[in-house]
Amino acid sequence: MLLGVLTSWQSSEEFKSSDSNTDQNHQFSIIIAARNEESNIRKCIESILASNFPKDQYEIIVVDDHSKDQTTEMVSSYADHGVRLLQLDSGLHGKKAALSHGVEQAKHEWIVTTDADCTVTPTWLLLLDQYISAYKKDFVAMPVVFEENDAFFHRFQSCDLLGTMGATLHGIKSQQYHMANGANMAFKKSMFQRLKNEAYESNDIASGDDMFLIQNIALENPRSVSFLKSKEAAVTTKTEPTVSGFIRQRIRWASKSSAYPQKGIYNVLVPTFLINCSILLNLILAPFTGFLTLFIALFQMLCKWAVDYLYLYQISEFFGRARDTKWYIFLAPLHMLHIIFSGFVALLPFKVDWKGRKV
Repeated sequence: MLLGVLTSWQSSEEFKSSDSNTDQNHQFSIIIAARNEESNIRKCIESILASNFPKDQYEIIVVDDHSKDQTTEMVSSYADHGVRLLQLDSGLHGKKAALSHGVEQAKHEWIVTTDADCTVTPTWLLLLDQYISAYKKDFVAMPVVFEENDAFFHRFQSCDLLGTMGATLHGIKSQQYHMANGANMAFKKSMFQRLKNEAYESNDIASGDDMFLIQNIALENPRSVSFLKSKEAAVTTKTEPTVSGFIRQRIRWASKSSAYPQKGIYNVLVPTFLINCSILLNLILAPFTGFLTLFIALFQMLCKWAVDYLYLYQISEFFGRARDTKWYIFLAPLHMLHIIFSGFVALLPFKVDWKGRKV
């Protein structure tokens, strides 16, 4: 499986901005759902305002999800820069509700979503504009990377996210499954409005705005979906600072997988889960069953980690994060346990605390 993903990554050319094409053909509504983001929202907005894309060609909409800190005051201070602040009604909450409200109020046909703790590159919108003009897609998934950090736990999360970027490109390119990250994606407003019920309102899961939307679009027309492979189009976000926060995040992600409308993704998730379970089970049984079981476990680990390293190194080098994978020999056991944990969590009806709510 990983060899297939690696082949897809290597065979896909990086999309780069063209200096010869300076015309802006699209207008964008950038929507940011925010809840208690006073420590992040200013940096996010300022990175967008620093864009080299014409200011009259895009708008920034921040939808506040009942924040209890200074988020709204900070967003309001950018009103002179054209940043619009919307408030969710008292009966609505959650990221899906916030994004849906933002889309309804958006002025432009092309919607771009990012998160309040993300920063973008100056060429972010220019690349997207040129890519849409070149490939005529209706939904564009784009890369997300973590801020650089030397901490061991950061490197672990960085490798995990970079691996997801490769799997995202492969799934979309092969049309076997479809993934996206709501921190960096773009789609047509008209398409969202047509599929809103299937993507957002057909389940009561608080998150999943990205996965449910792209999968419902792909079910209708898989050729309308694409992945923009570009360093310049990547947004940068923060890792979870604590292990407990990371676990809550992964429980939140895993718990929605059973509701995905597109089941092809299980062809990736299930074998990956079973391989890691097999390694762990053999390690546990080795003291009781003898050397052969230990040899099998070590052989499995060696093969898996060699392929993982090759795969992760190629992708991390592309994004200038190759040094993170140099630690993979130490990160691999933790990654194996993380996959097993996430797989079991996906089978259980967990709810976790997220920004003061149970989701």
